[in-house]
Amino acid sequence: MTAFETPGDVLLRVSIEGGDVVVETGADRRVEVELVPLRDNDVTRQAIEDARVELVARGGGHEVIVELKRRPGLLIGRGPKVGVRIRCPQDSDLVLRAGSADLHGMGSLGTVDVKTASGDVTLERIARLHVDTASGDVRALDVDGATELRTASGDVILRRSGGPLTANLVSGDLSVDDAAAGLEVTTVSGDVRVRAAAGGLRVQSVSGDVELAVKPGLRLYVDASSVSGSMTTELELEDSLPADPTAQVHELRVRTISGDLRLARAVGG
Repeated sequence: MTAFETPGDVLLRVSIEGGDVVVETGADRRVEVELVPLRDNDVTRQAIEDARVELVARGGGHEVIVELKRRPGLLIGRGPKVGVRIRCPQDSDLVLRAGSADLHGMGSLGTVDVKTASGDVTLERIARLHVDTASGDVRALDVDGATELRTASGDVILRRSGGPLTANLVSGDLSVDDAAAGLEVTTVSGDVRVRAAAGGLRVQSVSGDVELAVKPGLRLYVDASSVSGSMTTELELEDSLPADPTAQVHELRVRTISGDLRLARAVGG
């Protein structure tokens, strides 16, 4: 294990081809890094031996670099598989670039920026989140700020997005318990389900079903349509503008081709 004293802000920069990354936050102002072989072969042991684990001063804080380079000429399925175990201060930022590695974050992280091919992302509390993945699933409990997601076949499950939520999906489903500051979603065949939403809402879907529940008390301008899918709404719709010209009106725009569309009021406040 390698340990660094890290007063000030901390940025973790991890690069790995195969394996998994586990990040756990704590109160100590230090970073501990351990590399664990997940495959009993020579290339995995060599990857750990050649790994770069380094501390770099960064402004008033520190950047911890963990880099396991892919060795050329390896056959698919024969490459190194390494577990990266990191313990770091609360609210540390994380940048992860990976092939088929999973990410599991425990505790409170700052900005998390992930680009991976097939690895899953599981997080608890994050200040801001950006994920770009091909087939990996994304699960996060609480994102305080903005959330940006791009996935092809991976599913996305969010408990709360405190800032604006942007998602671009192909066949993966999106499920959000609380979109507190609005959302903009584009999907092809994935379903979209939002149990409680506020702010501006925009969803475009080809064949995926869309279910949006809007928080009580919001004034909405609704522009929704489906070409061949069914449409139902529990929202009270009026043709006239609000009598109070200063009242804030949020836009709700939904387009589907063959997907079903359901609009409702969220239960509770």
